[in-house]
Amino acid sequence: MYKQKAIVVLGMHRAGTSAITRVLSLYGAALPQRLMAPSPDNEAGFWEPDDIVAKHEKLLASAASTWDDIREFPRSWFNSDIAIAYKRQILDALSQDYGGAPLFVVKDPRICRFVPFWLSVLEEYGVESLFVIILRNPLEVAASLKARDGFPVAKSMLLWLRHVLSAERDTRGRKRTFVTYDSLLGDWRKVVAKIAVDLNIQWPQRSLETDIEIDEFLSSKWRHHSIPQEEVSLSSDIIDWVKSTFDWALSMASDLSPDPEILDHIYRELQKAEYVFGPYVAEIECERREINEEVNRLTHEVTNLQSELAIARSAVGE
Repeated sequence: MYKQKAIVVLGMHRAGTSAITRVLSLYGAALPQRLMAPSPDNEAGFWEPDDIVAKHEKLLASAASTWDDIREFPRSWFNSDIAIAYKRQILDALSQDYGGAPLFVVKDPRICRFVPFWLSVLEEYGVESLFVIILRNPLEVAASLKARDGFPVAKSMLLWLRHVLSAERDTRGRKRTFVTYDSLLGDWRKVVAKIAVDLNIQWPQRSLETDIEIDEFLSSKWRHHSIPQEEVSLSSDIIDWVKSTFDWALSMASDLSPDPEILDHIYRELQKAEYVFGPYVAEIECERREINEEVNRLTHEVTNLQSELAIARSAVGE
């Protein structure tokens, strides 16, 4: 019998992971002590463990990957010495951030890439692993990533596909639930009730005051991109793999039982494609990183020159 339970929120970046995490925290799932600060692209807050996310970035780099890598995270990494070292670091961070909280929530979309690692971490930490997988219209995700990062639609679709396929496959057979961003905004009470039933948990703090706070938090002003789900099946910008995966996941969120072989087939086809195009993608990503580093260097130089110019003007009395 576990004394602690950990709700791990999984989902693609910009898919509503922050929103669902905050809702669960207001119902009593403990947040990390060291929270990531809000930013202009997410003023309502990320609700992520700042130190753990920083370690995730280094973890990805240790596997020659990044948060926006469309390739599969290397499975061989999970049994490596470096994985053991990161496991010790994350365990220490968990202890600092959550301690002995009976129910806590961990959220970082990067976890979708390496769920087996986190399963091992939580098992050693001695907590029961529960998973909430939140889905959002991939067209909305692409629009958000275009606005924030300038990503082309094709890249965002592959990122969405990778995150959903990995999250589903690596939590299969575990205690989990699927919910949608639309449902959360439309009737969050029903979503929270579904999570409680599917994961067999009782919320520690429910009250009228909490409900009012959640209503205010889930204000529509935070939704900058709204596209009807029907557009997914009609859009020529979306490959069939994404359309089929979205339909499958929506069925799961509706408490149906679609055949997992549908996703397994898509995964195998995606792996074949990666085998062919992976080296080319890796080359492009290396070039992109070099360009970004050069842009950052030049931006820093311009900033310094502007500061020196301001000082010089002040010295001559301009």
